Order: sequence, then C-alpha cells, then structure tokens
Amino acid sequence: PNQISSAMAAYLQQLESIVKRLEKVADTIDAKPQLSAAAGAPPPPAGGSGLAGSFGTAISPQLVAVSAAAQATGAAAIISGSEVFVKAVNATKDVLSLTATCKKPGDTQWQQVLKDVMAATKELNPDNRSEFFDHQKVVSEACGVCMFVVNPAPADHCQNQLESLDFHGIKVMRRGVQAEKDWVQAIKKCLSEMKAWCSENCKMGLTWNANGADPTTATPGAGAGKS
Repeated sequence: PNQISSAMAAYLQQLESIVKRLEKVADTIDAKPQLSAAAGAPPPPAGGSGLAGSFGTAISPQLVAVSAAAQATGAAAIISGSEVFVKAVNATKDVLSLTATCKKPGDTQWQQVLKDVMAATKELNPDNRSEFFDHQKVVSEACGVCMFVVNPAPADHCQNQLESLDFHGIKVMRRGVQAEKDWVQAIKKCLSEMKAWCSENCKMGLTWNANGADPTTATPGAGAGKS
C-alpha cells in the first residue's frame, strides 16, 4: 500500500463506492431498451466496432494532440506523464471492448477488469518538491476520468474530473509558458470530448451482455483494434 500513489488510492476508494451504487441500479440499467440496427442505430465507425470502436474514433485524435503538445514542451516530466495518460485511456478502450460479449463485472471482478488501467496510473507519483508537481497532478486528475466505466453517470464523472484538473491546470498556465498552456488545453479538450462521447453513447452507464462470458476470463481489446 505504501507504494500506491495517493491518486491511485483515491481511485480505488472511488471505485469501491461506485461499484456498490452501480450494483443497486444494475436492474434498472439492464432493463432499458437498446437501439438495434433494425431500429435505425447508426453503423459502427470504420476501424472498429461497438463501443470500443466508437470511443477510439472519437478519442484517438485527442490523444495524438496531447502527445504532440507534451513533446512540444520539451519537458521529460510532462512527456512521461502524458504517456501514462495515453496508456490509461487506451486500457479503458480495451475495457469497453468487453461490453458486447461479457457480463457486467461483479463487485469482486472490477479490479481484475481494470487491472491495466490501474497498472498505468500506478506509474504516477506526483512529487511536491518537483518544478512539475502541478503538471503531474494535471495528469493524475486526467487519468481519473477512466473510472467513467464504473460510474452510472459517466458524463458527469468526466465533468467532475475536468473541474478537479482545473485547480492544477490554472497553476500550470500561470507559469506563462505557452507550450505548457497548449498542453493543458489539449488534455482538457480530450476530457471534454470524452464527456461528449459518454453523453452520446452511455448516458446512464455502460450496458453489458447479460448472457455474456465472464469478463475476468475474456481478453480486453480482442477484435477492437488499437487506435
């Protein structure tokens, strides 16, 4: 436990709380009618299928922008932190790939399903002695957005993370370094796009396959393709 960052500890605590709430509303969420192709649902985007394909199409360009903005700062701490963020978001996409073929994870299964997301975020260890502490905290808060997959109100969760990120983002921008300002804006835009995607695709939380396989034995990302 001493090796787990404070940010990661907060995510795990948040995960436990959200999972309990999610179980309570599971019957309501699962009972909601879903659009079928026959009912006029739009076809999946090119380059992927289902939620993972849609997510990749919407978010991958934002991840490219974040990486480019990080490189433009020339700061190793910003570049490495951004790599963690991209890794965590791609791991979240892999979780989405499970929804079509797997049952909704039970209380004790979420940690296994989210293991790659959590492994990425464990790489974060903001150091308040560092010149780039606020930059590291921006990344930490941004990675928290990945927990939308266990939240019954994903878009609201994304908005909350945006607001949390702003506290440290404003401090970064006050440094007056244009490349760092652009980087903060790139991350914020990525979270905003994620919020919009959630509003469009999983407004009431993710819908899983009630007759699907055990999510802990499936291979995340299989067939979804990388973006």
